[in-house]
Formats: sequence, C-alpha cells, structure tokens
Amino acid sequence: MPKLTTLILIILMLTAACRKEVFPDHVDYVDYGWERMALLDYRGAIENFNLGVAEDPTYNDAYNGLGWAYIKLNAADTAYINFALADVDSAVVGTEIYAGRAFAKLALNDYAAAVTNGRTALGRDADWVFQHDINIAWDNLTLVVAIGFFSQADFDSCLVWIQKIESTFIVDLTATAAPALLADKLAELNAF
Repeated sequence: MPKLTTLILIILMLTAACRKEVFPDHVDYVDYGWERMALLDYRGAIENFNLGVAEDPTYNDAYNGLGWAYIKLNAADTAYINFALADVDSAVVGTEIYAGRAFAKLALNDYAAAVTNGRTALGRDADWVFQHDINIAWDNLTLVVAIGFFSQADFDSCLVWIQKIESTFIVDLTATAAPALLADKLAELNAF
C-alpha cells in the first residue's frame, strides 16, 4: 500500500511539474475587457484595457475598448482622448475608432468633428455594425451625422442623412416649420 501511495504522489508531482504558468498578454487583457463590456462592467473593462495598453502601447484595440467604455460611462472627453491615441489604419478597429470619435464629438458639441468622423467611418463601411454590440450600427452613426448637420443649421445635409435611415421622410426645406420638423424626426429616430 505505501508503494501505491508513493507512486500516486510521484505521478501527481510530475503532472504538476509539467504544467507551466500562463501569463496573459495584451490580446488576452483586451479580449477580457470586451467580455466585461458585454457584461456591462465598464469600469472593470477599463482596468483590462489599461492592462492591455501597459503590455503593448501600440495595440489599437485597447484604445478602442477604452474609448467605448468611457462612452458608456458618459465620459466623452476621456473617450475621445483614448480614440485619438489609436492608429486608425486597421480596417475593422479603425472604423470603430472613427465611429467612436463621432459619438464622443457629438456628446462634446463638436458637431463638425462628429460629422467628419461619422462620414469617414461610414465611408469605410456603409453597413458598419459595432463588432462588440450589434445594437450600435450604421443607422446610429448616420443619426449622429444628421444631428451634427442639424446642430450646424445645415438643414439640407441633415435631411439627406435622415433619408439614409428613413427614405420616405420628406420636408419642404423652404417652409418656416422645416427646422422643427427635422428636429422632431431626429428626436423620433433617436428614441429607437
């Protein structure tokens, strides 16, 4: 019996000795950050995205994650700073960063920048869907652009962008009531 116990202990020690310790890298941290975002744990996600940045300051998806997490926390200024730190050259992440910048700039009342970033994102992918939240897509971003134009009193462009969402919406822009009708439609579209 003691020989069996000794043999079992030796097997267990050998098995344990064969297992190497695993350390997460920047991709692991960022992936876990996105998982926490899906659980609506935005502060926890920020911790993980920051760990990803600490491991690799050139990893764009870490800044992308930080930006979106801060948007969810209504901290548009901090969101924009993080989006601005990212390189937008990559296809998917770059489009998400432009989209995030548009949302952040709209919240900061920088309407021209919201329009520019939104149009850039949609120019890269007209059917854009945020890969980490399918409830954020091209129509939300198109609405950001429309609101940006409206806020600059560019009602012609506002109408064009509203019609990208709802093609049957028509307003006589020469009518005195046109701005109010556009505002009502923007509010209606924003409610969804």
